[in-house]
Amino acid sequence: MKNTSKNLADLFSEQHPRSYKKGQIIIRPDDTSNGIFYLEKGHVKSYSLTEQGEQKNHIIYKTGDIFPLIRSFIPTNRSVFFETIDNSTLKMMEKEYFFTTIKADAQILFEITKKIIEIMKTHIERLDGLEYTKANSRIIDYLLFLADHFGKRKGKKILIEVPITHKDIADSTAISRETVSREIEELKRKKLIGDKNKYILIKNIKKLERELKLQSDPKRL
Repeated sequence: MKNTSKNLADLFSEQHPRSYKKGQIIIRPDDTSNGIFYLEKGHVKSYSLTEQGEQKNHIIYKTGDIFPLIRSFIPTNRSVFFETIDNSTLKMMEKEYFFTTIKADAQILFEITKKIIEIMKTHIERLDGLEYTKANSRIIDYLLFLADHFGKRKGKKILIEVPITHKDIADSTAISRETVSREIEELKRKKLIGDKNKYILIKNIKKLERELKLQSDPKRL
């Protein structure tokens, strides 16, 4: 077994990198493998399907994240998919070796605990955002969430450095794609957001936050 690791990158340093193309499913609900994945480059989303076959997005993982943590600690039959949303590089470690290693490494165990807490916090934030009753409020709240988790700030502007489509926003906010597209265009018309390459650009984060408050959309009790 290798020496004590300093961080998650060190933990997976001996694993062979695997390349995945955009839109490639890494884990399916019926997957019986016991792998733990480290995201070395790119983004991966987790989602489930409704009885009608509609997609419900859960979490977007970025460079430095590992998955599926909760399913690894607590065996479950939840129907969750993990799919790349851009070209990505991952490393995989067998679950048994993973657990043996972290049990002997307090620092890595601490890092894993932080990752689990981050996942829980993300779920709480998304549930909180879904309490808005208006579509525009939900969308603005989700854009602010993305800015906080994936944003690169430059002055008043924030570039959301994850390739998000209108369908992704719709699947994350329980709103139709057509409504999302309409509301996104309205935000662009107000010059609150824009596009830069394949990313969403928030032109003034404070103004977008004020726009959410102006909606007068109290959350459900």
